[in-house]
Amino acid sequence: MLSAYGVNHTDGLAYGIILQAVEIATALAMGMPALVAEGMTWKDLRLRAMHTSPVELAVAQRPRKSSEAEAEA
Repeated sequence: MLSAYGVNHTDGLAYGIILQAVEIATALAMGMPALVAEGMTWKDLRLRAMHTSPVELAVAQRPRKSSEAEAEA
């Protein structure tokens, strides 16, 4: 996409990597003081993440009524 503006692939990749590094640094710089102000720790964050992860539930089979059992026989 950047090649349309005369940017070669290597410079475009380097720009993308640096941009991501700046975003992560900004998130840490802004997020850490907020965590400290809230009194949260990394352990608290990990526990929250673990508790919000999707869980697979077993499908419960409902008991068959006697009329359904007779219909299948």
